Amino acid sequence: MPLSNLRGMMIVVMVSLICVSRTTIREQVLLNTSRRIQQTAFVKPSEQDLFEGALEGMTAKLRSKYGDQYSAFENAAQQQKNRDNIDNRLVGLGVSLVPLGDSDGVQLFPLPDSPALKAGVQYGDVLLKIEGDDVTALSPSEVSKKLEGQVDTNVTLLVRRMNEDYDTDNETGEEAEVIVTRARMHLPSVLGDRLHRDGSRCYTLETASDIGYLSVNKTFSDSTPSEIAAALDELNKSQDVRGVILDLRGNPGGYLTAAVGVCGLFLNEGTIVTTKQRHYSDTISAKGTAIWDKPVVVLIDSMSASAAEIVAACLQDHGIAVVVGTRSYGKGTVQEMVKLPLNMGSIRLTKSEYFRPSEKNINRGNKHDDDEWGVMPNDGYTLELSERQAAVTVRVRNLRAIIPGEELARQIDRLVAQVKAGETETPDDAKKPFVLEGTAPYYDPQLDLAVKCLSNDH
Repeated sequence: MPLSNLRGMMIVVMVSLICVSRTTIREQVLLNTSRRIQQTAFVKPSEQDLFEGALEGMTAKLRSKYGDQYSAFENAAQQQKNRDNIDNRLVGLGVSLVPLGDSDGVQLFPLPDSPALKAGVQYGDVLLKIEGDDVTALSPSEVSKKLEGQVDTNVTLLVRRMNEDYDTDNETGEEAEVIVTRARMHLPSVLGDRLHRDGSRCYTLETASDIGYLSVNKTFSDSTPSEIAAALDELNKSQDVRGVILDLRGNPGGYLTAAVGVCGLFLNEGTIVTTKQRHYSDTISAKGTAIWDKPVVVLIDSMSASAAEIVAACLQDHGIAVVVGTRSYGKGTVQEMVKLPLNMGSIRLTKSEYFRPSEKNINRGNKHDDDEWGVMPNDGYTLELSERQAAVTVRVRNLRAIIPGEELARQIDRLVAQVKAGETETPDDAKKPFVLEGTAPYYDPQLDLAVKCLSNDH
């Protein structure tokens, strides 16, 4: 054998030995098992399926054995969808669906600056057909699915315009065909009390113009701090505004950096949050950027989680805000997105727990209801709602976020009439009319309590 060939073989052997030495026996077994499954299994799986299955199994073990409920593998499609959810981005028409009731279809309410509004969809249009298919008997979720599609694709809608009296039962109204081009949109994460026809939002309560109201919709995204700052700047221009309500009910969380940015708008100095990793901790402090020095009330409920809890806990611990509502969700962990090479997805990995300024741990984990976790409302400001009352409150709040002008009052009146006409089961199996709580036009007892708190100049 030529000497050059022998040297080449020796180099290959040495490189192989080095590669093997850098992998554990378990890693080698995992690779060999994957290949064996591909070669032998009756139903031949793809290499990608086995790759994703292995990663899903690893993160599943973190959940089942170590109680980590938030680590997970996400493929590229899931990663994009979750990122869009956190960043409040979507591909679609930009239209909200409001059910007419009794399976009579849905009304359309285009969002400000949306493809639907630009194409000519009007507030309150009743949707009749999508691409020629009758959809009047479909639920809002079924209609929403039929409206889905890729960016820059068109969808043809047949709608019925409302008459001057806004009679949704009128089946003789003018029909119109509208062609809408789907687009990628960024939705605001901060909403006010109501929407003007020009798309701007009013950040004071309809029933109390001296009280600001900011609802952080869906998640804490990168734009949330700047959106809240802009709203607070607007409120600061009015000397009549004496306090603000920050509504975090139903907020599932979002970016830690966004929560810290929001806290910095209210807190000039002191600890915002401390994160504790396996080997060290990091305390994040305010940087003297506060722009609001008037009273604050934070509304929370059992679905307020993560970033929402960081904000509520920080403002409560520093005596900046009174917290009203019910105990929060109790998600006190931080996840890091570990991107995999070649666009193969990512691992959402829990890397730390966070602690509020009082050094209490928010995370619920396996704790019991009697244990200390989450964020509790201030003494005297806990108010539980029945499941049905909470549903009505959310419906009204959602309507106020998407329907402008006179249409809003009409829609709320319709909803209230439907609720009052319904019946509810009682423990003795008797039926009685459901009693709607809270004052008009909000029908929100927790909001009433927040207003009362600010009225008392807490």
